Amino acid sequence: MSNMSTNFGENLKNIRTDLEITQDDLCQKLGIDRSYLSKIENGKINPTLDTILKIASALNISPNDLIVNTLPKIKTVGILGGLGPDTTAEFYISIIQSFQKKKTETRPPIVITSVPLPLKTEKKFILHNKDAGDYLPFLLKEAKRLERSGVDFIVMPCNSLHIFIEELRSAVKIPVLSIIEEFVSFLKEKKIKEIGVISTAATLHHQLYEKALQKASIKFSTPDSLQQAKFGKVIHNLVEGTQTSRDRDEIMNAIISFAENNVGTVALACTDLQLLLPQHPHVKIYDTMQVFADATVNYMSNE
Repeated sequence: MSNMSTNFGENLKNIRTDLEITQDDLCQKLGIDRSYLSKIENGKINPTLDTILKIASALNISPNDLIVNTLPKIKTVGILGGLGPDTTAEFYISIIQSFQKKKTETRPPIVITSVPLPLKTEKKFILHNKDAGDYLPFLLKEAKRLERSGVDFIVMPCNSLHIFIEELRSAVKIPVLSIIEEFVSFLKEKKIKEIGVISTAATLHHQLYEKALQKASIKFSTPDSLQQAKFGKVIHNLVEGTQTSRDRDEIMNAIISFAENNVGTVALACTDLQLLLPQHPHVKIYDTMQVFADATVNYMSNE
């Protein structure tokens, strides 16, 4: 049977026991067979609504007291979104699809705020790695908005802006997950010893992945300076929704270069890059956004 049936049965048993009512006593009040009540308490059958109402009346409690603790205990995630918008949408859909695969009985609770960044600020940061500090007031304001909304934790599906992860963690009293920490943990679980990293100029400049990978004793490679210079334009096109096949070719050229240097695993360390759907027959490509979405789902599910 479902987890909800099991949870309902356990909740009923706990309430009945706390009230010092035996199964026989309850069955007598309800006019049902003891074996039927045992199957309900063991989660083997789903009680009808009419039965739930009768049980609540017999126990002199509200039906809500029987049901409230039977729903799956799923944390509410707050998403710092809009960085860029298409990636936020993909991240949201990925979380929904992951819960569908888990066959949960409710939709996951999600709150999204779209950070209202000035487009000039966004462009300067992505293309030229300039004035990153201009982002911070917007990020802190929206993180606090999410906290006030009642979410249990916050995620930000954008690698580059994890340069502010500690400022975000200091600004709120709820957990803020890190895409870099979750991805490196994923690599360690997969026992991956070497990886190529494709990222923005800001991520590379601040060595967000390099420091974490080095600490985890994972070898890493990055594209040459000419390739890296082209990525800013590619990523800006993705954020603006104006990408073309040429942008995909630029990313594929970097992946091919990794392959030629015997690097068989590559990380898309910019969450927007997954929108290009790059594939290579001999290189395993890991999307940091998807790994982060999976980690978010696990945290929501207390796994």
